[in-house]
Amino acid sequence: MLLNSLFSFSLFLILTFSLLPMIHTVYKEQMILDERRFWLHTLQDELRFRDELISLPTVIELDRHEQVARVTFQYKSTLIEGCIEWTNERGTEERECLYKKP
Repeated sequence: MLLNSLFSFSLFLILTFSLLPMIHTVYKEQMILDERRFWLHTLQDELRFRDELISLPTVIELDRHEQVARVTFQYKSTLIEGCIEWTNERGTEERECLYKKP
């Protein structure tokens, strides 16, 4: 009886300690994707509502919860390119660009 309980408890511990790191990794990746979605949405809003009469190229900085992103606007052939750069939770630099017609 004691051996059966010990085996069951050790199996429970093995499953728990193998699943917790996976759950933490999934949660961290979810936060990174949420962060990327937020910055792309912000870039889309800036590109859509930014006054086109400003001189290009333009660089602005945006803040979100102690995190800074740099947005640049410039002409690329016949389009306006808006790019945003930030450092994600892993410490990796990310850069995404969107385009619109002037």
